[in-house]
Amino acid sequence: MVPKGSVDALLQHLEMRSIRVRGSRIRDLPLKDKGDRRLVEAAVEGEAAYLVSADRELLRYRGYGGTEFVTPTELLKRLSP
Repeated sequence: MVPKGSVDALLQHLEMRSIRVRGSRIRDLPLKDKGDRRLVEAAVEGEAAYLVSADRELLRYRGYGGTEFVTPTELLKRLSP
């Protein structure tokens, strides 16, 4: 189990680095899962370089706008020196 202090510190760190967005509607990305579509909308509006997911349907599209869809393993490879 992760100590409460560690969780609180992580949440505080994420909050300081987060950008709140409304999530403009995307209509031309035919995702079945509305939750996936909302993630893409938020990532694109927030100008995220990557959306990290293991969802096969989402990854099939590889990206939208300026946001690239990658697996956790792909992201680690790209960020490694």
